[in-house]
Amino acid sequence: MTRQLLLTPCAGPDWEVWALRGPGGKGTPHFEQTAADPAACAGSGGSSASAIVALPLGQCLTFPIWLTGTGPAMDDLFEPMILSQLEKRGLAPRGGAVFGYETVAKTESRTLVRVTLLPPDFPEALCFPKADGYLTSADVLPLPENRIVLWHERHNLVLAVTRGNEPVYTQVLSRNAQITPEVAREIHTIRLALEAEEAVGRIAGITLWGEFPGSGVSLKPLDLPVEEAERPVPDGGRAVAAAARLRLLPPSLKAGRLARSRQARFVRGGVIAVAGYIALALLLWVYLKSLQSRVAVLARGVTRDKPVATELERTAAAWRAIEPAVNPRLYAIEEFYQCVSALPPVGVRFTSFETKGTGIRLKGTARNATAVFNYANALRKADGLSDYRWKPGQPRLQKDDTAEFKIEGSLRYGTGQ
Repeated sequence: MTRQLLLTPCAGPDWEVWALRGPGGKGTPHFEQTAADPAACAGSGGSSASAIVALPLGQCLTFPIWLTGTGPAMDDLFEPMILSQLEKRGLAPRGGAVFGYETVAKTESRTLVRVTLLPPDFPEALCFPKADGYLTSADVLPLPENRIVLWHERHNLVLAVTRGNEPVYTQVLSRNAQITPEVAREIHTIRLALEAEEAVGRIAGITLWGEFPGSGVSLKPLDLPVEEAERPVPDGGRAVAAAARLRLLPPSLKAGRLARSRQARFVRGGVIAVAGYIALALLLWVYLKSLQSRVAVLARGVTRDKPVATELERTAAAWRAIEPAVNPRLYAIEEFYQCVSALPPVGVRFTSFETKGTGIRLKGTARNATAVFNYANALRKADGLSDYRWKPGQPRLQKDDTAEFKIEGSLRYGTGQ
């Protein structure tokens, strides 16, 4: 049975190795060892062991982003929307960015996601061939709800801010691992920024994991209750679930796995092709004689029926050509009426309606991208427009969150179907 390990950074420079237990890692993980070499940690479980790697917060970024739109119709658009936001912030180098994301909250028209971004110079020493996934050290700890959490990691002072019990923002605060007045002001600035963009709700307090001499004096101006506790044991089930949601892999590791997958498919395809060729050769000589006689019969039939088939094709083509002129459902006024009837009571309006006999083009504005896709679905379901295939273009989002759209419908019969 394959063992699954969890690698987490220590307060110092070393790594901790935890063995996950139970279905989905939901059992209490077992501490196995501390090691300085992460490669040795990954190989400590034997050749059959795999590992989930919890990266130090200095090796990755986690931050919230609000995206316009909700619902299943928008899910495929979130990744390019996030990449666009990363490019605007200067966080996407040439060749793209390596990131994972998951939904944290939704409103009527917006979705809050937390994004975890790997740096372009991700160290090769952390690229383990048998890694099941990567995530941040904050993702594997049972974080308290709606709090600012501070702890020591890699001789640094690190911070995580939670919405519920999910870390929506992480940062390395200081290299000296102490809470100074400057650090307290930085925490206050982070809190104000997150509250201003509504990435968090009301912060309930500050949690300190570990010993922080003099922290009470430095944190007093923040006017938040402070509690102290030992840093908890990693949550194996939380780590497994978060790694599966983020699906985060370094570029070199992803490229290597893709190459091995292609090679394996090539080998399997070659074996199957050889076996199929041998089987085909054994059956071909039996089939060949009967095929020759059938070809002769079919050739005579084609010659005999060719005039009839030609006439039928000519007749069918003629009917298809006059279909837009004789079918009342395809009159421009009727098409316009059906398109208007499919509009919702509010939220979508036309700015242009064009019809060319075999196609309809609609242009307009909607209150958001979701309303555009809902209107396109209504056109597809309208009985009076069933002769058309409807294809919505990509909505163009405006500064006021409205969306300009273009939807095209092509006549099925105009293509001979």
